[in-house]
Amino acid sequence: MKKLLLLFWTFFKIGLFTFGGGYAMLSLIEREAVDKRKWIDKEQMSDIIVIAESTPGPIAINSATFVGNKVGGFLGAVCATLGVVLPGLVIITVIYRFSYLITDNYWVSAAFKGIRCSVTVLILNAVIKFVKPSLHSFISVSIAVCAFAVATFTSIPVIYVIAFAGAAGVVFALIKKHNVKGSKTSDNCKDAENKAIMSNIVPDNGIKKGAIADKSDSDAEKGSNDDGSNKEGL
Repeated sequence: MKKLLLLFWTFFKIGLFTFGGGYAMLSLIEREAVDKRKWIDKEQMSDIIVIAESTPGPIAINSATFVGNKVGGFLGAVCATLGVVLPGLVIITVIYRFSYLITDNYWVSAAFKGIRCSVTVLILNAVIKFVKPSLHSFISVSIAVCAFAVATFTSIPVIYVIAFAGAAGVVFALIKKHNVKGSKTSDNCKDAENKAIMSNIVPDNGIKKGAIADKSDSDAEKGSNDDGSNKEGL
């Protein structure tokens, strides 16, 4: 029960003090769930963000649901989701009720302009933290560049871009697995060849069996020559 209340309170604070939507919340979710609470690690956080972005719904709510499920199961998912949703629901309801008072207010507009600047920084911070563990190879960078170009300069829906990136990742993973398997087969062949070579060597003194056989033949031949010489002497 204590863990469920902690989940609710943690995500309630994230939902209460974060402006700018889901992407601005990601850095705060990572700070609370990864750095402070140690509920998940950075790799798991990256996987959660990918799943949350690939499934329907706001990324912050999806991320909170996945983190809550990871920590406390179904009830943990419910508590985390309610915690991150409730502050925004209350604030929007209050603003709508008194919107006629702040619509044309000069000071409110100025405050929102300042908030937009901080939101940009929060989103940029989330992007930087997400990029570091994701772009770790030439292939991942290539997929990211292609996806960015298609999403930015074409009208292709983002869902197709995500599906293409996922398919490309699967293809490259299969190719990598095949290469690793081929490398292991080659290593096994080399090991077998080395064992075959080592089998011709005596472990005790390192003399080749062939050399021992030649020496035995030479000793036998010398013995026969000695016997011949003795017979001639007689």
